[in-house]
Amino acid sequence: MDVWGANIGLFRVDLDTTLTYFTPKNKLRGLVTNILRHNGTLYVRTVKDLYTFVPKTNVYEQSQFFGNKVNEIGLLKTIFPFDD
Repeated sequence: MDVWGANIGLFRVDLDTTLTYFTPKNKLRGLVTNILRHNGTLYVRTVKDLYTFVPKTNVYEQSQFFGNKVNEIGLLKTIFPFDD
């Protein structure tokens, strides 16, 4: 849906309503506690693991999350970006 407006000139605002929803069907498990995009890769931290997003490569596949088996002790489950 676009919104048009006019004053001295003319403008258009494009409201993208695209929504993507991920569930355990995409291999994402646990309550999400943090999301970070770093160097083009999406990382999602849940109470169960740290996941890396793997997008689909064709229309017949589903995007999935790859679990990295990161389960530390403690309540603070966050992702800290760093440059190496």
